[in-house]
Amino acid sequence: MSAIEHADANGSSALDELPEFELTYRFDDEANPQEVTLFVEDDEDLATRWLTMDRGHAVSLETVQ
Repeated sequence: MSAIEHADANGSSALDELPEFELTYRFDDEANPQEVTLFVEDDEDLATRWLTMDRGHAVSLETVQ
């Protein structure tokens, strides 16, 4: 489904079952990181496979669990 297609309000929701996957991360510079990139390896079902964020906006995953 594209972003401009209408969702079926009476159909089953794709969010009934949340996906589970392992995240991998890399820093742009190990000694002085300014960006972190989270990504999933080898998952063909995901539309987005990576997310990059600058240091000022990154938060610890323990704080959002």
